[in-house]
Amino acid sequence: MIDVASSISSGQVFLWERRGPDWQGIDGSRLLVLRGGKVGRAAAGFFRTGDDYGAMLEEISRDAAVAAAVERYRGLRLLRQDPFQCLVTFIVSANSSMARIRDGLARLCSGFGERSPGHGCASHFFPRPARLARASVGQLRACGLGYRAGYVKEAARASLGMDLEGLRRRTYREARAQLTALPGVGPKVADCAMLFSLEKLDAFPVDTWVRRALRLHYPGSFGAEPGTEKRYMELRSEALARFGRYAGLAQQFLFKAARDGAGKSWPTFN
Repeated sequence: MIDVASSISSGQVFLWERRGPDWQGIDGSRLLVLRGGKVGRAAAGFFRTGDDYGAMLEEISRDAAVAAAVERYRGLRLLRQDPFQCLVTFIVSANSSMARIRDGLARLCSGFGERSPGHGCASHFFPRPARLARASVGQLRACGLGYRAGYVKEAARASLGMDLEGLRRRTYREARAQLTALPGVGPKVADCAMLFSLEKLDAFPVDTWVRRALRLHYPGSFGAEPGTEKRYMELRSEALARFGRYAGLAQQFLFKAARDGAGKSWPTFN
């Protein structure tokens, strides 16, 4: 069972829209349409229908706090996104609200992406790297990206010489080294890109909500805040020791439960 609404409203993607019983969203140069909220063949890879999800959930549910979140959001899925779109999404997300992230990405698409057959925030495909690399920082800043505009431009330029798709075949540490060499890409942004687009289910993004969940459920177990890159990697090692090879999946359930539990809203997808 796939809960499309929970999966979309979990901080992984922003360029989606609900129109009556249907969902539509942009994934790179594709418009994905879910008629009646059903995941068809075209969106199967995006929603990772080939995973043995039951076994994965069973493995992470050995932890009581994760098990409670899994019970509440059993249909929540990790999404396999277009790597460039995912990378830019989380560069744009730094120190920003959900609504501002969505707005900035939608304006980036309408300003630099080709028209799609969709509507609303799905009316344009995501811009390709060459197009964003040619844009001026001022043009990108006009999309509401603020100081992140320069990072987006430089990351687009750098990615022209990278095989982002190929990072799926590299180890976590190899992929991480290449990503964090890009402007505006720190450990958390790299982990988001690896978890949500590059098959690295052992990536463990740590943001405010994940830190809150760790403090709540595991007092004294995860040590100090991940204020340095070294400490961030130590925390990831601790997470792998506790949650196992699907630590990133466990993180997503903890993140969703923590944010919903605090009564925080998600961007309006209607």
